[in-house]
Amino acid sequence: MKMRVFLAALLLLVLPSVVLSQGPGRGPRWGSGVEGRGCSPIETLDLSEAQRQAIQQVDANHRDRILRRWEDLTVKRHELQTSLRDPGVAETVIRAKSVELTELQNDIHQKMLEYQLETRKILSPDQVRRWCTWVGSPFFSK
Repeated sequence: MKMRVFLAALLLLVLPSVVLSQGPGRGPRWGSGVEGRGCSPIETLDLSEAQRQAIQQVDANHRDRILRRWEDLTVKRHELQTSLRDPGVAETVIRAKSVELTELQNDIHQKMLEYQLETRKILSPDQVRRWCTWVGSPFFSK
């Protein structure tokens, strides 16, 4: 239990800096090559006030659920690594932990996709065409 609390606290300290480092033009995933792809972060899409409020609401609806799953994923990764390093742990246990890890990754991906799809509904067709998904959203910038 103490390890889980420690990992959660560590995640809350580390995740914001990791997320912020993934901004436009930085990092391997969300921000990689944004400028060269001909797309723009959501903040630069000239959103109306109504769109901003709607996106903030989508953000509020998804943020905690996604962050909780990231916390669970961090714990599962640690458990899998610990099991792999323990010669007394059976292979079946390690495989089961690996399956749990994969299921969590898929769940996070689906939750993030749902977040992006809801955000997309708020944008105009022109904004959607110019939008760099997975970057510059309120979810990833806080």
